[in-house]
Order: sequence, then structure tokens, then C-alpha cells
Amino acid sequence: MGSFIDLTNKTFGRLTVISISHKGSHGVWFWNCRCACGNICVKRGYHLRNGSTKSCGCLEKENLERLHGTQIKHHQSKAPLYKVWKAMKSRCLNLNDKRYARYGGRGITICHDWIADYAQFERWALENGYDAGLTIDRIDNDGNYCPENCRFVTIKKNNRNNSMTKLNEGTALYVRRRYAQGGITQKELAKQVGSTQQTVSKIINNKLWN
Repeated sequence: MGSFIDLTNKTFGRLTVISISHKGSHGVWFWNCRCACGNICVKRGYHLRNGSTKSCGCLEKENLERLHGTQIKHHQSKAPLYKVWKAMKSRCLNLNDKRYARYGGRGITICHDWIADYAQFERWALENGYDAGLTIDRIDNDGNYCPENCRFVTIKKNNRNNSMTKLNEGTALYVRRRYAQGGITQKELAKQVGSTQQTVSKIINNKLWN
């Protein structure tokens, strides 16, 4: 499962692999993919090859729509909780999201049930303390978005948690990999990961998180 197989330019269902995203724990490779619907997402190589992942999530949605015989509509699409869900997906899957480096860029993923179906996320949220004004928080900052690792906290507390844990080994690996790819300055990279240029320089030169 952990052995390297180059998937660049290969197509799996609706997904075409663009490039390597990163290497996760236990030697698992993650890949940047473009879905036929236009979305950019990060997928585990093993899941691409075994056929369990075939789209960015749009295929699952279409299958649900087909099952119910009508288009699924979220009447709460402007509700705060729906925005929490959309923001969570964006920072983990959207390469253009300014927060991607600290989330999807270092391997943070979203469990299948949540990524494919807002209704399931909503059900869990309402059963686990969600209230207006709260936002989702990962208990283990290196863990994924899933029921066993998430809770709801105030935005102030979530921001404080983020400021205390912006830099860790996963972020350092992303910084070195992204800088090695070229096309970005240390100053730009520091802004992307929410740190200082001096700290980024130390990471790149293996003086921090070596």
C-alpha cells in the first residue's frame, strides 16, 4: 500500500491525476486530481487504484439524486452550518484556498460520509453540540475531519488553537516540498502558512523540524 506508483496523467473514473500532493503517514501517497466536473481535489493513491474513489464527490451526489428521483436541494445553503461545511471542504480540497497549505497541503482529509453528503454532516453536527456562532475544531490538530476527532467551539477559541499549532512537522514538510518546487518566495510561503519568513527560512535550511 505504501510503495510508490506514479499515477501522473492517469485517469480513474472522473478523476485525472495532475501531480503528487504529498506523502502521508505509513508511506501513503496523496495526489492532486482534476475531476471531470472541474473541481480540484486531493485523493489517496491506493483508493484511486482500487476503484473506491472515482470523483471529487460529485458522482456520489448524483447517485443520491438519482436514488431519490429528484435533485437534492439544501434549503439551508445560506445557513451558518452549511457555510462551515463548505469552508471545511475548501481548505482541504481547493488548491487555491489560502488556507490549503495548513490543511489539505499537509494531508488533512475529510471522512467520506461528510465530504459526499451535507445531510450526514448536518445530522452529526446537530447531535453533537452545534449551535449558531460555533465552528468546527479538530481535537488532534494533525488528525482528519471525522466524527471521532471533531467538536464545536467558539470562533475565538478555534483561532487561538490555530495560532498555537500553525507550525508542526506536517507543515514543515509542506514548506520544504513547496519551496523545492519553485515559483514561490520564502516571504510568500510564510504568508501562506501563517508564519514568519525567518521561521520558513529555518525550516527550509533544516534548522527547525529537521
